[in-house]
Amino acid sequence: MKYFKSLLLVLLSVQTAFAQSSHLTLSDTYPSATEKINIKYDTVGTVLGGKKDIAAYIYFLGDDSLTPADVAIKANGRLLTGHFTIPAGAKAFIVKLFSGDIIDDNNEKGYLYKVYSNKKPVAGAYAMEASVANGIAINIAKIKEDRSRAIALYEQEFAAYPESKKQFEIDYYKTLYISKKPEYKAMIDQKIEEWSKSNVELEMQAACSLMAASGMNERSVALNKSLISKFPYSLNSIIEVYSTAQNLTDSSFYALVKRFSLVKEARIYSDNLAAIKAGEQLKKDSIDNYKKYAAVVSDKSVLAPDLNAFAYDLAKSGKRLPYAEQLSKQSLAILQQQIDHPKPTQYRSPNRIKQIKQAEYDIYADTYAFILYKMGRVAEALTYEQSIYEHGNKDKPEITEHYLLILAANDKYAEILTVAKNAIITNKSTDAINAAIKTAYVKVHGNLNGFDDLTASMASAAKQNRESGMRQQMTNNPAPSFVLKDMEGNTISLQSLKGKIIIVDFWATWCGPCKRSFPGMQRSVNKYKDDANVKFLFIDTWETGDTYADAVKTFIADNKYSFQVLLDEKGDDGKQSKVVTQFGVTGIPTKFVIDKNGNIRFTHIGYNENFEQELDTMIDVLKSSEVDKASPKAIM
Repeated sequence: MKYFKSLLLVLLSVQTAFAQSSHLTLSDTYPSATEKINIKYDTVGTVLGGKKDIAAYIYFLGDDSLTPADVAIKANGRLLTGHFTIPAGAKAFIVKLFSGDIIDDNNEKGYLYKVYSNKKPVAGAYAMEASVANGIAINIAKIKEDRSRAIALYEQEFAAYPESKKQFEIDYYKTLYISKKPEYKAMIDQKIEEWSKSNVELEMQAACSLMAASGMNERSVALNKSLISKFPYSLNSIIEVYSTAQNLTDSSFYALVKRFSLVKEARIYSDNLAAIKAGEQLKKDSIDNYKKYAAVVSDKSVLAPDLNAFAYDLAKSGKRLPYAEQLSKQSLAILQQQIDHPKPTQYRSPNRIKQIKQAEYDIYADTYAFILYKMGRVAEALTYEQSIYEHGNKDKPEITEHYLLILAANDKYAEILTVAKNAIITNKSTDAINAAIKTAYVKVHGNLNGFDDLTASMASAAKQNRESGMRQQMTNNPAPSFVLKDMEGNTISLQSLKGKIIIVDFWATWCGPCKRSFPGMQRSVNKYKDDANVKFLFIDTWETGDTYADAVKTFIADNKYSFQVLLDEKGDDGKQSKVVTQFGVTGIPTKFVIDKNGNIRFTHIGYNENFEQELDTMIDVLKSSEVDKASPKAIM
C-alpha cells in the first residue's frame, strides 16, 4: 500500500509537470517568492488565437487567501509578454489569459504553478494545488475539479511537510467526504468523533459541517449550540444571531454591531444589517434615521443599491423628484469613490473591480438621467443618457428604453430609428422599443409606407445574429452513452436516439430553478412534439430517500407536464448520480443539446427566462447544413 501511494505521488509530480503548456512559458522554472517573473504567451493554436484584446490576471494562492493582480501584457510579434512579482506569502499562482468571456483553460488544467524555495515547493504549495483541484478556480479560470487529484496532493503536502497537516487537515477530510468514496467513510466518522470532542473552534465547525452533510442533523445542531456557547465571537455565533437580528431595538442593534466589529469575517454581516435598517428608513422618508444607520456602515458600497432603487421608484411614480435626485447623486458619489480607489477582493483584481463598479455606475447614472427627464430637464438628461448608452451599454434594454424616451422628448426621431433598429437586430429589443421605432418611423417619414419591409429586414438580421452568436458557443464533444428507465419502466438508450437532436435536461424535485424552467420547457416540448428529429429527455437526479420515484411521478402529474422523465441510477457514491456524474454536471438545472451524431453542441447551466428562444436557435443551428457537415464523433 505504501509503495502504491509513493508511486501515485511520483506520477502526480510528473502529471503536474506535464500539466503546463508550451503556449505559456515563465522566465524561471522554479519561481520563488519576491521574484520578478517574465511571461511569454504564444496564442497560435489556442482559443485566443487571433484575438486582439487579450488580458491577463495572476491569482496568488496563500494560506488563507486568493489574491488577484493585474498584469500588463503587450504584443511582441506573435508573442504576448508581461511580468509580475510574486508576493512574499504566495504558495502557488494561476495565470489567467482571456479575451472577454473566452478563457484559455489549457484543456481544463489551467496555467497553475507552485512557488519554490531552493527548487523545492514551499510548504503549502501542494495544498494550494489541492484547493484548485477541489474547484476554487472553476469560475475564475475554468480549471476542472478532480477530487482524487486533490486528495493525492494533500497527501503529498503532508508527506513533504508533516507540520502542514495541522493547517490543512480539515480541508483534507472535507475533500474525502466530498469524494463520496466508501473507503473513506470509516476515516471520516472517526475524525468527526474526534473533532466533536475538541476545544478548537475550527475543528468543532468542521465536525458540525460533516455531521450535517452526513445526515446527523440532531448531533450537528447540538454541537453548533455548544460551539456558539463556547465561542460567542465565532463566525457561527455571528451567523446565528444575524439570522434573527432584523427586528432589534436600537440599543440591541448597536450592541450587536459592536460585537460584529470584533470579528473580521463578520463585518459584512454588520454592514448588511445596518444597510437593511438604513433602507427601511429611506422608505419611511426618515433622513435623520437613515443617516444614523448609514454612519455605522464601514463599507459604504452596500448603501448604494438602496439609494438607487428608492430614487428610481420615486422617479417612476413621478413623486418627490428633487428628493429622488438627491438620493441618486449620493449613490453615484459612492460608486465614483470606488472607481477612483478600487480595492481588490479575493477573486477580483483592482482593474476588474473598477470595471464592475463602472458598470454599476452606468446603471445608477441611468436612474439619474431618468429623474432629470421626469423633471423636464430633457436636454440635461440627454447629455447623461447618451454618454451612458455609448459607454458599452447598447445591449441593455432598459437603458435603451430610457434613451429612446429622452430622444423623443428632444424631438430626435431619426436617432430613435438608429438606436431602436440596433436593439432589434441584436436581439435586445422589448415591446417598448418596438413601439418606439414605429412611432419614430411615422415622425420621420410621415406614414408607415415601407415599415413592413423594414420590420422583415430587421427580423431576418436578428435571426442571423442569433444563429451566428450561437455558433460561437458550440462545442463538439462526444456525449457519454447511457441506458436508463423512464417512469413507465421503458428502457431508453442514448445510442438508440442517434440521428436526432436530443435535449437532455438534468433536474430534481427539490431544485427551485429547475422547476421555474419547466413551464418554458413544456412550451418547447409542445412546439416540437410533431418533429421526429427532435427529442427531449428529462433526467431526474440527485434525489434522496427511497421513495423519490413516487415523488417525481406525483410532481410531473400534478403539474400536467408531458415530459419523458428518466430516473438516474446509483453511482459509485451509492447515490442517484451515475449519469449526471458521467456528464460532469456540477449544478442543476443543466441542459445539454446533442446533435444527430451524438456530440454535445450546447450546454446551458441554471435558469434563464430567455432559454426558450435560445433553444429554438440552437435547434435551428443544428438543423442547418453547415453543422451537418461537421466531422462526426461517435458516442462513447
